Amino acid sequence: MSWILYFIIAIVVIILLSAALKIVQEYERGGVFRLGRFVGLRGPGLVVIIPFIERIRKVDLRVITMDVPQQECMTVDNVTVTVDAVIYFRVVDAADAILKVLDYIKATSHLALSNHAVVTGMNYTGFTGENNFPLGCLRSTTGGHLLQKRLGIAITM
Repeated sequence: MSWILYFIIAIVVIILLSAALKIVQEYERGGVFRLGRFVGLRGPGLVVIIPFIERIRKVDLRVITMDVPQQECMTVDNVTVTVDAVIYFRVVDAADAILKVLDYIKATSHLALSNHAVVTGMNYTGFTGENNFPLGCLRSTTGGHLLQKRLGIAITM
């Protein structure tokens, strides 16, 4: 009878330890929520949380690359130009990325797509001058500094 009790206690301890121990990689940070309230960032390494009371949400701090779909526009010379872009971004402040936006990857993607459409809709006079190059326009309209302050995300084009 006693070995069954020890067996059940061992299984319960193993389940609690597996729920309490989390591994956060070197390139990640874990935001810990205790009963729904943000307590702070943890990691990298072995993180101990209180099972069933604390939850952890991991955020990747590496640079993420994303393609922006091609858009066509008409220049003043009536020439059709196809413009595409690639966006590179990374999380600078993990706490802001967790708390201030639901899905920071999707938000950055939609921001890049909408700004790409705005820049593509402009009437270009040509690609000869440095001031008319669309990348400069796109880089200035993505609001990288605004996102870095508000959401903790840095954008490079």
